[in-house]
This record gives sequence, C-alpha cells and structure tokens, in this order.
Amino acid sequence: MEKDDRLPEQWMTDLEGQKPFLDEAAFLSLLEDRVSQLLADQPDLLWSFLYRLDVEESKIRKALQSQADAAHALALLILDRQKQRVATKKAYREGSGRAFNPPDL
Repeated sequence: MEKDDRLPEQWMTDLEGQKPFLDEAAFLSLLEDRVSQLLADQPDLLWSFLYRLDVEESKIRKALQSQADAAHALALLILDRQKQRVATKKAYREGSGRAFNPPDL
C-alpha cells in the first residue's frame, strides 16, 4: 500500500474541486481495522493515541464495555473527535472562534 501524506481532514473533504480520497464508511473501516490491531497487539499505544487525540475517558470506558464491538466503538470515537477538530480549526480560520484577543497596549 502506498503512503498518503494527506491530513485526515483532506481524506474526506472536497479540496480544490478534487473528489474525496475516502468516503466516511471506507475511512471508518480502515480505522476500525487499525484499532482492532492495536487492541490485540499494542493496547498501550492505542491508549496513547486516544489520549493525544483528547478522546474523553468516559466515552472510551463506555466503548470498551461493549467487548464484542469495542474496535468499532473506539473507531467511531476517533472519527467523531477528528470531525470536531476539523470543525474547530475551520471556525478559527474563519475568525468566528477567536479565543484570545490581546488588549491594545
């Protein structure tokens, strides 16, 4: 498989008239496969990724309670968090979400 250096938000959005690289279902399927691998082989690395993505711990616990479908539930959490991050970046770029306006000195 060839490495793709695009950002996650570019995989699913129409940039400059180009078709999306992946639709949401395909992206979720790939993500679920990777989460399943990490759960089986490197759970500590998965927890680190979830922490770095700032996925809420209470949501992670709830996802893990559904043992039969934990990889799918965690993949959904990751996808939702990435969507939130993209929306926040977009809002800040458009100037509607400025968190800090320094005072004039």
